[in-house]
Amino acid sequence: MDNIKFLHLKNLITIALADGVLDPMEKEFIIEKATMLGLEEKELTQLYQEALQFKKKIIQTTINKEEQLADAVLMAVLDGHLHENEQEILHELGNTLGFSREYVDEVIEKSFKLWKPPLTNSQPDH
Repeated sequence: MDNIKFLHLKNLITIALADGVLDPMEKEFIIEKATMLGLEEKELTQLYQEALQFKKKIIQTTINKEEQLADAVLMAVLDGHLHENEQEILHELGNTLGFSREYVDEVIEKSFKLWKPPLTNSQPDH
C-alpha cells in the first residue's frame, strides 16, 4: 500500500483513540477507509498497535490537505463529542498542514453543525 495513505490512516486511528474510546462509528469509518485503500486485516491491526504507541503524534503526509483535515475532523466528531485530546491532535494536525488554529476550530464547528450522529436504541413514538 502507498505509504502516504498508510500514514493518513494511522493519523485517523490516532484521533479515534485520543479520547480513550473507540466508538463503533469510528471503527466503521476506519474499516471503510482501510477497505478503500486495499488494506488487509493484518495491516490494520498493525496500524492500531502503532497508533497506540504514537499516542498524539501526527504524521504529515502529502494527501490533499483539506481532505486530510476533513477526514480527521469527521473522525473526531463521529461520536457526537469532541474530547480535549482529539481537539489538541486536530490543532496539531492543522498546524502541520499549514492551517491556523482558528480555521481548524471553524471546521470543527461547521462539522458539528452538519453531523448528526444516528440515534441509538430509540424507537419512534407511535
